[in-house]
Amino acid sequence: MEKPEEYKQCPECAEDIKVKAFICRYCGSTVKNDKNQEGKIVRVKIKIREKLYSGDIYINGTKSRVSDIVNDNRKFISLANAAEETKHDRIKIGYIAFNKSIVEWISAIDNNSEKKEEKIHLSHIIYS
Repeated sequence: MEKPEEYKQCPECAEDIKVKAFICRYCGSTVKNDKNQEGKIVRVKIKIREKLYSGDIYINGTKSRVSDIVNDNRKFISLANAAEETKHDRIKIGYIAFNKSIVEWISAIDNNSEKKEEKIHLSHIIYS
């Protein structure tokens, strides 16, 4: 079967996804996009109630920092390649979205050094 030009194959699960996709909707893996390179993917940790999650967050070309995602008008934060961090294990989840109203803090992680940047606390944000 010949694929239309607007679709490509996910390198992880081999499903057909749109060329402009940054995250596979089937397996949740991060997909490189050659046509639109102005965005970036940042590894973050998120604290929600008693749980800690890690994953990749996409920051498009109109934004430059994780705090821009926190302060935009969307009500959810989406993570690809997500995992729940426990004391003794890391449980893979894949793709997950959190309502910003339940997020306590979010922190970007430098992939090379595992150095955490400053935590952004969401408790002061008011949602309409």
